[in-house]
Amino acid sequence: MAHWPDVADATSMLVAIAGPNAGSPTAGALCAEACAPALWQMLPGSALLAALDEAWDPGAIPVTAIRSLQDEFVPPESAAAIPGATVITVQDHCPGRPVSHAGLLADPVAYAAVASALAGGGTPDPAALDGVGCEQTTVAGMDMAALDAAAAASLTAVLGAETVPAKPAVTLAVPGGGA
Repeated sequence: MAHWPDVADATSMLVAIAGPNAGSPTAGALCAEACAPALWQMLPGSALLAALDEAWDPGAIPVTAIRSLQDEFVPPESAAAIPGATVITVQDHCPGRPVSHAGLLADPVAYAAVASALAGGGTPDPAALDGVGCEQTTVAGMDMAALDAAAAASLTAVLGAETVPAKPAVTLAVPGGGA
């Protein structure tokens, strides 16, 4: 938000589901020779992630980070790497529940955390999560075919994008003007 003041003006909270805030080591395997610029930027220690971390103001807005301990793409410590965030871990509420990266979009605990955070100005109410039963593994009424199609389309868009042989340069607006 420090780099794009117009975004900051329009943002009252951040609710992140498995965001690669500290990067994704899996992106490194995908970028062995060349990959899409978006994947280069997801590498731990990338210039983009470093610039975003440097400019982050932990008190600017309420933040909720939702994660799964079984996420195969974004390690749980990366998803929780937002200073000042309220971190919701699915397995804290339903121990042992296997929830993949894409599976977070259909998980009832993650869904309840998002709904509660949005209703609570960016911070979820723990009582809203206590009411979620662990026997239900997907949100009731979720169109799983549509979710699967959207996930496949997103993955195809990233993996099918034009590749570059190295990390692209990062140009961000500097607070107070300039680039």
